Amino acid sequence: MKRTCSLLLLSTIACLAVRPADAAVVIQMDEVPSNGSIRLTGSGTINLTDLNFRFNGSVGRFVIPSNATVGFGGFAAGYSGVTAPGSFGADQLFGMSQSSGDAFMVTTDINLGGMLFVPTNYVSKAPLAFTGRIDLQNFSSMGVSNGDQFVWTWGSGENADSVTLKIGTTAIPEPDLSIAMLLSLVVLAMFRWRRTGSTVPLRAPVHIAR
Repeated sequence: MKRTCSLLLLSTIACLAVRPADAAVVIQMDEVPSNGSIRLTGSGTINLTDLNFRFNGSVGRFVIPSNATVGFGGFAAGYSGVTAPGSFGADQLFGMSQSSGDAFMVTTDINLGGMLFVPTNYVSKAPLAFTGRIDLQNFSSMGVSNGDQFVWTWGSGENADSVTLKIGTTAIPEPDLSIAMLLSLVVLAMFRWRRTGSTVPLRAPVHIAR
C-alpha cells in the first residue's frame, strides 16, 4: 500500500512539473461562425511594480492589430514600460459592439511605447476579468492567423509579468522533458528498490574452522 501511494504521489508531481506556465493575463480571441463575430475573453492578474504610472483616462473598446492594441473600454490608469509584440494583423480599427468587466487595454503609444491600462486604483495581483465582441468580422478580415500568440512583457526577476493574446487554437508548449525524465527515473528506482529490498535471500552464517 505504501509503495502504491508513493508511486502515485511521484507520478502526480511529474504531471504537474510538465504543465506549461500560465501568463499573468491571457486574452483568448475566437471566431464565432454562428453569428459571424469575434469573441474576446481575458482574465488574470497584473504586477505593476516595474511599470511607470503616466495618467488616468478613458480607454476605447476596440482592436487595432497593426498597433498591437486590444482594449475593452472603461476609465483606467495608464502605465508605460511595456515591450509590445508589434503588428499582429490589419492596419484598421475594429470596434467592439459590446464589452463588459474590468477596464483594460494594451497598446503602443507613439511617444511612450508599449502601454498597459488597468482600472484606476488597481492593486497589483488583484484578479481581472473582461470580455468583448466584434461583429461582422473573422480572422481573415482582421488579418490574424489561427494559432498565433503575441505577448506584451515588462519587469524583471520576481516582478516580471506579461499579457498574452492567443488567437484561436494555439499550440500546446512542449513539456520540460528533463524534469519529466528525472522524476520518472526516481519512480522507477523506488519501485526497483522496494522490490529487491523485500526479496534479498538470507545467507547462512559462515563458520571459520580454527
